[in-house]
Amino acid sequence: MPTRLTPTTNGTSLLDALAFIRDDLAAVDDEIFRRMDSPVRLIAEVAQHTLAAGGKRLRPALAILAARAVGAVTPRVITFAAVTELTHTATLIHDDIIDHAEFRRGRPAAPALWGSHISVLVGDYFFSQVFQAMSEDGLTRFMPAFSRATATLCQGEIEEIELRSKWDATETEYLQVIQHKTAELMRAAAELGALAGGGSAEQGAALGVYGLNIGMAFQLVDDVLDVTASQQQLGKPAGHDLLEGAVTLPVIRTLAVSPSADRERVMHRLTASSANGAQHEAVAEMLSLVHRHDGVAYTRGVAEQYVAAARAALTGLPRNEPTAILASVCDFVLARQA
Repeated sequence: MPTRLTPTTNGTSLLDALAFIRDDLAAVDDEIFRRMDSPVRLIAEVAQHTLAAGGKRLRPALAILAARAVGAVTPRVITFAAVTELTHTATLIHDDIIDHAEFRRGRPAAPALWGSHISVLVGDYFFSQVFQAMSEDGLTRFMPAFSRATATLCQGEIEEIELRSKWDATETEYLQVIQHKTAELMRAAAELGALAGGGSAEQGAALGVYGLNIGMAFQLVDDVLDVTASQQQLGKPAGHDLLEGAVTLPVIRTLAVSPSADRERVMHRLTASSANGAQHEAVAEMLSLVHRHDGVAYTRGVAEQYVAAARAALTGLPRNEPTAILASVCDFVLARQA
């Protein structure tokens, strides 16, 4: 049996907040590993390696906190929380295949160790376990909503690929992509977690709005970290997403406000770099522009707006410790350094 996941952050705020649901998260771990404990050696090995990398485990935490805020944590809440993490992990495996990633969270990525063929099948196995779990008693009524969220996530992944190296992308286009590929799964985690715990439809909807806005802010802070954080913080070099052709909000904003000469020069270099091997030089120039203009500050400001909307969504919920912890997650999302 694989060792248990441990939530990892560079600070203590999230760990402190999640201490309230430590036992619930331990039960989620047990459920995840029970479902991934395959008799097929390669499946078990890849699953153990991928899951043991840890992570913030924000999605299952949202499901559990939402259930506790408006109801109770039942076995079906634990199963659903595990489902959200398995879904997220499956997409990470597939992302690493698409991106030819060598590392994930500072560890060798699964495709780098086992190759794309094995990794994509293990990612598919994760998804098969997700839908097996969702078809069990107590969760079947949530299957349509969760299936829609998963389909939207996959749509967002494809939209993100379509946006790669599209240096004239608009802010609206980009925000739609991150809503689909990141925020909708967080919406589902919070909303369906609340309903599985016995909350009302109105409470579920409010927590869904919270989850959606937290997801948007989370991804925007990720974008900021890609252009500001060190390799030690992220487990990958600054500008890695840019190197892969990712068009994010700091870049979109910077290109929108840069003098035309700077904009045209860097766009030309970024477009031409894939052909002449000068990607690192082009990315370095783009990072320099981001820091000279307000790409970082602007993106943080947009993230703060989403966090404010998340806080507002909590106002009609019961005033209890789980709701207070959900509010503290807002602080973590804005303050995190990795």
